Amino acid sequence: MVELKLFLLFSLLFSGCSLFTTESEKYKEKATLLQEIINSGDSKTLFENLSPGFQKGFPRPMVSSFLGRITGYCGRLLELDEGIEEDGKYSYYPKFSTNKCFLRFSLNSDGQFNYLLIDRHKESVSKLRLDPDLDFVKKVKLISSHYFKNTQMHGLAVGVIDNNNVKFYFFGNGGEKDIVLNGDSLFQLGSLTKVYTALLAHKLQKEGKIDLNNQITDSFPKRNYRFLYKKKKVAPKLHQLLNHTSGLPSLPLNLKGPALNPYSRYSFKKLYRGMSKVYLTSLPGNKFNYSNWGVTIAGQHMAKKLNTSFSLLLKNEILDEIGLSDTSMDKSSYENLVFGYDGKIRRDPWVTGVFDPAGGLISSIRDQVKFMQYSMKNIENKDHWIHETFVMSKAINSHNAVASGWMIRELKKRRIYWHNGGTGTFSSFLGFDKKGTRGVVLLSNSSNVPVTELGFKILDEN
Repeated sequence: MVELKLFLLFSLLFSGCSLFTTESEKYKEKATLLQEIINSGDSKTLFENLSPGFQKGFPRPMVSSFLGRITGYCGRLLELDEGIEEDGKYSYYPKFSTNKCFLRFSLNSDGQFNYLLIDRHKESVSKLRLDPDLDFVKKVKLISSHYFKNTQMHGLAVGVIDNNNVKFYFFGNGGEKDIVLNGDSLFQLGSLTKVYTALLAHKLQKEGKIDLNNQITDSFPKRNYRFLYKKKKVAPKLHQLLNHTSGLPSLPLNLKGPALNPYSRYSFKKLYRGMSKVYLTSLPGNKFNYSNWGVTIAGQHMAKKLNTSFSLLLKNEILDEIGLSDTSMDKSSYENLVFGYDGKIRRDPWVTGVFDPAGGLISSIRDQVKFMQYSMKNIENKDHWIHETFVMSKAINSHNAVASGWMIRELKKRRIYWHNGGTGTFSSFLGFDKKGTRGVVLLSNSSNVPVTELGFKILDEN
């Protein structure tokens, strides 16, 4: 998720990184050590070679999970190349057995990793020249086709709105040549689910069923939950979980699922235990820090408060009201999913379980366009419960902000409300302009493909 999605990306930069212009022996040795670690899955050795600050941010269980995802996607590291110095870090583009990946790292004065990135080697998408006189919908088709042909997508479903004009386009297939994509094809949405969780919260607040200013553990079993910031006990509020300002880390330290299905073994017992002592990254309400864990807690808080399951609560309050018949968290729907891919490898879909509020929805392009139309229609309706979800709550930087569930981006021509998502085998994007005139939904049955880049490219067109 973007995150419910767990990326191959694994990076953190701390002060004290020195610049260098020639590859020293210690960098060659560390690159060779990384090769041995990746091929053996030796998380203990990798952890021991991280700087103290890096170790604090990425504890041992996360390191182990990271290595599993790397070997699952990239495969074995067969052959190292010569390192290339780039902005104070060394980059390697070695040969892996399964997919193209690269390494980038820097070392502190003690020879420990203080920056480490291992990710897929993404081919850049060439710029497409378009006739400026083409209408918006035709531009969407051409741009989408261009991205599909120049990236590693198995399939792509596109839904576009231009005022009252709605169009659907389909590229590739559902994982096999004889599986034709259409408006009813089902995809995992990943973190796009977070928007629905926020909508649910504001609807229940409007109906007087919950209070967004309540402490986040009020509806959970009575235990000694502790949230600490600089050793002082604090109490994050429910609304801060929905706009990612609670200070909670992205994931709990006791998340130890298998690399290819990381949330599948996480239970409510582990959820409660994970909150027994939490060190926040910032004082609640002060800073934006994207948290899958936070939205999960918010969703399960609402379900426990109303004595039901989150999936049933969301269905009854949101999905049925909008008329999204193809959208659900019902695990029986998994058999109707199109086949999902991680690079060239077909894999089983993620089972999100307790983390359903952060990334558990399955849906079709037709349903997601219907949802987008519903959102666009009510964006300025102050009497509707959805209106509050669009109110900006925290600026992230000069071009980006967060509302409740929605992300906000200021493009040069318009303000965009959006969210993306990803699982181990699916990617999604939904975005539309503040005026409620243009919007696009993108669903792909491939992970880590640039649907977000494509979405903004489309929405920035005249």
